Amino acid sequence: MILRLNIEAFSVQPETRAALLQAAGDSRLSRSHFAVHDGGAAAAIDYFGKNPTPHVILIQETASDQELMQNLENLANVVEPGVKVVVVFANEANTRLL
Repeated sequence: MILRLNIEAFSVQPETRAALLQAAGDSRLSRSHFAVHDGGAAAAIDYFGKNPTPHVILIQETASDQELMQNLENLANVVEPGVKVVVVFANEANTRLL
């Protein structure tokens, strides 16, 4: 199955960026637009304040839980309803998927 999605990803770690770029090259996404940007939620907020909303936003974040929730609220103010957001939380102590 070949998907047609617009995916915008924001990563703060080089390892995550490399994994996202590898995923973008998967043949099942050959008809999709998959862009990888540097930065976390703050970069996504800035980017989508000026650009159209994709189908999926993937954000890697290092902020605290409270800061992350505030950033997600701010992101919700600049994207269209219905967008899917995936957050990968990463810091020195742990990495988890929210």
